[in-house]
Amino acid sequence: MSISIIVCTRNRPEKLRRCLHALLRAELERVLEIIVLDQSDQPLEWRGLDEPNLDHLRYVWQKGR
Repeated sequence: MSISIIVCTRNRPEKLRRCLHALLRAELERVLEIIVLDQSDQPLEWRGLDEPNLDHLRYVWQKGR
């Protein structure tokens, strides 16, 4: 059985970075994908986010209201 992890966020870039850092360094044997739904004012800057398992990540950004 595979699972998906969904992370919803808005205007918390540092917390999101810490969350992704922990998730992407974890054992992801059963994780099919990690989906980030971000409604922040600005999209996350990926600079410096060089993690293993980055291919499991799908990032969706839409500016919040």
